[in-house]
Amino acid sequence: MTTELIKPRPNRRWFQFSLRALLILTTICAVLLGLLARVTYKGQQQLAAIEMLEAAGAEMYFGQFSVRETKQHPNPDLSIRFIWFWYGPAEVMLRNAAGDKELAALKSLGKLEIIYVSRKLPGEKDRLRKEFPGLRVEDWPDNY
Repeated sequence: MTTELIKPRPNRRWFQFSLRALLILTTICAVLLGLLARVTYKGQQQLAAIEMLEAAGAEMYFGQFSVRETKQHPNPDLSIRFIWFWYGPAEVMLRNAAGDKELAALKSLGKLEIIYVSRKLPGEKDRLRKEFPGLRVEDWPDNY
């Protein structure tokens, strides 16, 4: 009688991990998704603030790009959309006096650097300087 050596099949599967590794992986995924949700929520708040300020007659710029021009373009560059979504405008030009809702919208804009105020509103400039102490508040430029 011939004796053949039969190799036993290994009982191991391809993906073998412990319960602790599964819990660590789940925690890491939850933290990353939570950070993504937080940033997305902040971006949506900034877009809502931009919409409200535009309805009040303000103009907003990030570098050379205007929010209004970006929206009117039939196919705006994807990078410009990300700039508006993640960072918000850097410059805001106010034509009218800012009410409480507009001030709350201005506070929710993350990367705001300069607020330009129309020369027709002399007291508004001082009020905005008190409201935003670390922000530059200047007169509306003549070239706009």
